[in-house]
Amino acid sequence: MKRYTAAASAVRPAVRGLVPVPRIARHPDPAQAAGSHPQEPFERSKMLKMLQAGAVPFRIIESRLEFLLVTSRRGNWIFPKGVVEGGETPEETARKEVEEEAGISGTVLPEPLGSYKDRKFWNDCEVRMFLLEYAGDSPRWGDAGSRAKRWCSFDDAIGLLKKGDLRQILRVARERLETRPHPAGDWRKGQETR
Repeated sequence: MKRYTAAASAVRPAVRGLVPVPRIARHPDPAQAAGSHPQEPFERSKMLKMLQAGAVPFRIIESRLEFLLVTSRRGNWIFPKGVVEGGETPEETARKEVEEEAGISGTVLPEPLGSYKDRKFWNDCEVRMFLLEYAGDSPRWGDAGSRAKRWCSFDDAIGLLKKGDLRQILRVARERLETRPHPAGDWRKGQETR
């Protein structure tokens, strides 16, 4: 694995979704630099920022609320997410990633559930999450051979998700759905809250 130094990172190949931020150079003579250049050391975390978007897919089957989880490349249960590429909105990215990573189609509901911090390509990123209402299976499941998927109850999903941030996003998703009318049936009867 290649390691990049701060100087070498300026020539590092572009990675999709990364936004380069100009490097702040130190002035060779601090006495002459007064007011012209900040005297702070270069920090790699300030150089590249990334935005990702994902979705919490849900459906109501026979008055039961279910959420869809997929496995990460490491085998952990997660929600589908990916890098917001140029020209895409976070909502478009969330819908696209659900189709690619979980093989389903649906409608992204307005208003994000929230966001959390993560790391991708050794960089800090913000992951903005949305609700996605299941519409059907998609023939475009690009990750079918490398990911598993599982529809499960709220309680099962809470138990499968390892990251606390993802469990919190799921709790917010459930709270949001509790205030939404559901023509498919009232799944709220008999549900426990965690």
